[in-house]
Amino acid sequence: MANLQVNNEEREEAPNPYIFNPSLPWYRLLQIIIMSLTIAPVRLVLMSMTHLLGCLIALITMFGIDDEELARAPLSGWKRSVRYFVFKLGRLGTMFSGYTWVKVKGTQASPAEAPILVVAPHSTLMDIVIIFMLRDCPGIVAKKDIASMPVVGSLLKFTQPILVSRDASQTNQTVTEEISRRSNSGGLWHQTLIFPEGTTTNRKALAPFKSGAFRAGRPVQPITVRFTDEWDTATWTWVGGPPGWVQGWLSMCKLNIGLTIEFLPIYHPSVEEMTNPNLYAENVQKVMASSLGVSCSHLTIKDARNMAKLMKGS
Repeated sequence: MANLQVNNEEREEAPNPYIFNPSLPWYRLLQIIIMSLTIAPVRLVLMSMTHLLGCLIALITMFGIDDEELARAPLSGWKRSVRYFVFKLGRLGTMFSGYTWVKVKGTQASPAEAPILVVAPHSTLMDIVIIFMLRDCPGIVAKKDIASMPVVGSLLKFTQPILVSRDASQTNQTVTEEISRRSNSGGLWHQTLIFPEGTTTNRKALAPFKSGAFRAGRPVQPITVRFTDEWDTATWTWVGGPPGWVQGWLSMCKLNIGLTIEFLPIYHPSVEEMTNPNLYAENVQKVMASSLGVSCSHLTIKDARNMAKLMKGS
């Protein structure tokens, strides 16, 4: 695939992807009140029960298996079947949270064809629904802190994730080596799913892609995410906007959240991209941005936070 160039004009015109300031039409208040008193509480209870059941099954299945053993080889036999069942429960849980019907376009590649899946934009804490829509439940790259959380942690470990610690200086090389090891297993391992933006954004532009998913130099399959509702209850960003729990509750106050997941063609890196992961990441970012009809931003989350501090101080 030919390399794609980034011009200075695009850098200047791309909107800030880290700020989200939604407006709530007055007529939506009635819907929120009615749903909050009727369907939303029932959904919350059902979602909680489903996830707790999944966590319990995951804990029982992983009993006696330490983290090193989970990272050594993929689960097999009956444990792999249980893993599949637990993630079907996870999909049921996301249905209760508002993702009742999800449209899927395109075809997911096999682990041998594309061992790494890159998903963008990453705009909501509920992007976990994407994992449950995929074949064979891919492992994810996630923060180590999440794995130690009481409920979510057991489900995360069941994906056999690649965990990233806060100490980036010790982690980057280890994570890169682990992604490469799994990617070169000839399809033995399930696919690794990565949100290359590394943080949540507002979907107005794609944030810079981190190079971790591309350092192995293996083919990747891009997956785009589109929310189609006029009333956006999904987006949540770190810099500005309502808290995540507010957006989560508002989502349960809708009969369905319009979501389309699209599998794009496999991206095979050139020789130059294989030796330059930053170029590889940038070119995949451009392919996905073109498919979504948005710009590529080169503004980092650190830049956005510094800008927000300056605006507050002025």
